[in-house]
This record gives sequence, structure tokens and C-alpha cells, in this order.
Amino acid sequence: MQKFNQLEVFKRAYILSKEIYLETKESKNLRLKSQLFGAATSIPANLAEMTGFNSKKQQAHKVQIAIAEAKELNFWIMFCKDVGEIDQKSSDVYIEEIEEIKKMLFGLFLSIKKDP
Repeated sequence: MQKFNQLEVFKRAYILSKEIYLETKESKNLRLKSQLFGAATSIPANLAEMTGFNSKKQQAHKVQIAIAEAKELNFWIMFCKDVGEIDQKSSDVYIEEIEEIKKMLFGLFLSIKKDP
């Protein structure tokens, strides 16, 4: 297993979490900001944890968690757009990137599962 910060999916998820943080850091809604940022940072964090395991089962589990966090992040982005915390343009960009990250995560999951 390569270093987590060399995985392309980690790099993209990390950049996305930074972008979301920078866009929402001035928000006064601390609960909403916490949920959004928690979901965003959980994706690269779970990928980092994944590389600490030798077991393919444990690695696959961490990727599954990252996929679930990406789906949660998608929800929070939609919600933030609907309540005016994020504008439509940013929301569209974030959702498109989340979809790409989910595809990459699913590919990583499949490669872990098929690798003996």
C-alpha cells in the first residue's frame, strides 16, 4: 500500500475539504459548519487510516466509511445551499467533485477487494 498522501483520491478529497473550510469559516452557524467540515475531513482522514492496516478487510472497511462520508457530505452541501450558507455555483462545483471522489473511492474499494 502506498503512502496515503500519494493517493490521487486522497489529494482531491483533501483539497475539497480545505476549499469547503475556507468558504464556510466565517459562517456563524457553528453546528452546521461542524457537520459540514466533519464530513468533508472524514474522507481523507479515513484514507490516511486505511494505509495503517495490513488487512485487506480493514482497508476495505475504511474505504467504505470514506464513501459513506462522501454521501453525507453531499447531503450537507445540498442543505447548506438551500439555507443560503453556500451559493449555487459553489454547491454545483462541490457536488461534481464529490461525485468524482466517490467514483475513485469505489474503484479503490474494488481493487482492494480483488487483490488477494
